[in-house]
Amino acid sequence: MPAQTITPELTKDLKLLKVGTVVDSPLDFFSGRLTKKKRKARLADELLSDQNLAAYRKRKVREIEEQNRPAGNEKWKIKGSNSRRHKL
Repeated sequence: MPAQTITPELTKDLKLLKVGTVVDSPLDFFSGRLTKKKRKARLADELLSDQNLAAYRKRKVREIEEQNRPAGNEKWKIKGSNSRRHKL
């Protein structure tokens, strides 16, 4: 395998990941493997294109946004004597 040329994009990836080729296990059935067209150039791109991981990320982001949302709107939902006008 020839040595990789270091690009600015690759230097960012090297901080987190190793460079190499994903080798399929011989135990996997051939239809369960990824085709060359579906394989991405980098592991980060492959993780970003995964639908299960994307659904998980969306769910977690939604949960965090709901936790951090201000609860100031709750006072407008209270009904009762506070919302009625007082008659003189």
